[in-house]
Amino acid sequence: MSKPFFYHKRTPGKENRSIYYCLYELSGVFAWITTYLFFTHEFDQAIVLQNSDIGYLLILGTTCTSLAYIAGALVMNEFPAFKVAFIPNLEPVYGIILAFILLGG
Repeated sequence: MSKPFFYHKRTPGKENRSIYYCLYELSGVFAWITTYLFFTHEFDQAIVLQNSDIGYLLILGTTCTSLAYIAGALVMNEFPAFKVAFIPNLEPVYGIILAFILLGG
C-alpha cells in the first residue's frame, strides 16, 4: 500500500516546528511595520479601509500569504531548499510567457 501524498518523514516524538517559525516571523513583521508607521506618523486617512476591503485583505492574507508561506516551509522538510526556491524564482519567467499567451504580443 502506498503512503498518502501528505506523509512526512518525522522522528517519533518530534513535532513539526515549521508552522511556529512562520507564525513568529509573520507576527514579527506585523509588529515592526506597525511600530514604524506609528513613529513616522504615517497612520493617516489613506490607511482607513472600507468594509469590503477588510474582507478582501483577510482572504488574501490568510490564503495567499500565510497558507502559501506555511506550505513552503513544510515542503522544505521533504525537498532540498534549492528545489523549493527554484519555482518561485521562475515566476517572472512564466508570468511573462502567460501574459504573451493570454494578452497577445
